[in-house]
Amino acid sequence: MIAVTDKGAYRSTNGGTSWTAPGQTFAGTGVVADPTVTGRFFAGAKDGVYETTDSGVNWIRISKGLPAKAVSSLTYDPASQRLVAGTYGNGMYRLSFVPTGVAGDRGIPEV
Repeated sequence: MIAVTDKGAYRSTNGGTSWTAPGQTFAGTGVVADPTVTGRFFAGAKDGVYETTDSGVNWIRISKGLPAKAVSSLTYDPASQRLVAGTYGNGMYRLSFVPTGVAGDRGIPEV
């Protein structure tokens, strides 16, 4: 389980009985899981979007192309492998995880 707060992402490995404090600090606004990949979560934050692939132990910011605006909503569609982030006053952005043949580009382009 992952829960985000303004102090970061807390994680639980026992159904919420106990929680591990965040190792990294970011002001989280929401979280969504990738149901097809164990341990993969995305977190909206006040400064963009973060991703973890190890159940919340480590997070990386994946907000290339996304202005430094607070993410107010976040959704992930595993069928299309797209993450969509809605921001406060700056539109919606999407990130596709479908390989395009361009190495190294994992930004969220403006729609």
